[in-house]
Amino acid sequence: MKRLVTARLRSLAAAVAAHGAGAADGSPGSVHDLRVACRRLDAMLRLWGGGAGGRGARRAARELRRAAGPAREAEVLRGFLTRRAAGMARVPAATRRTWLQSLTASAGPLVLPAGAVDQVARSVETAATRMASRGVRVARARRRARRWRRDALAELSRGLEDGAAAALHRARLALKYWRYAEESLSRAKHGKDDRSRLRAGRIRAWQHALGALNDLSSLAGFLAKRGAAGRALVPAIEKRRLAGLERLRRRHAALAKH
Repeated sequence: MKRLVTARLRSLAAAVAAHGAGAADGSPGSVHDLRVACRRLDAMLRLWGGGAGGRGARRAARELRRAAGPAREAEVLRGFLTRRAAGMARVPAATRRTWLQSLTASAGPLVLPAGAVDQVARSVETAATRMASRGVRVARARRRARRWRRDALAELSRGLEDGAAAALHRARLALKYWRYAEESLSRAKHGKDDRSRLRAGRIRAWQHALGALNDLSSLAGFLAKRGAAGRALVPAIEKRRLAGLERLRRRHAALAKH
């Protein structure tokens, strides 16, 4: 099992390096992929440990993820504008171009924190070497996964009840870590843990649904700063977000009855 865990850690460190290079070159999709790889690595190290090396890798991954955050949000907003989604079709082409130009500062090559990618690689290697010599604590990982499950379900209930973007975002993050834990535990058993795979699939569906609401919140916030033309679109977008939220509330209530 420790070979599977250490191999996965090294694979994620390599993914961080590859997507970091792609983001620095402006390759499409690399910013999103870099953030995903960093969060997966963080979850793996929180789940399995890794000592000082694990903590160092997590810090560096967090720096990279945060540095890529504004660029990722700009990507999402550009997607709405270029696809003319969520009411953007009603916006004159010249206005859309102006709004797109306001996002250009976050477009193109991404400037990453100096040395962060190399720090991830070095620290992951230190953590993997430690695990190879000491083994991995499967029982502890399973306890942590169960705790993340409890936390995620509680955050989901609170987020749906609250309905605000911040509360729903916290629920989405908690679901991500639970999902990554389930996927990691499944891989650690050579992919034979069908229950973990099934749970991960269900969690992913909730995560994506919450992500769609989060994107609408980001769009509304962006448009609110775009003058009268932008502010005029905000009520319809918020109405759409609230309709999606209500569907999730009904879905959650139905699941709670079973």
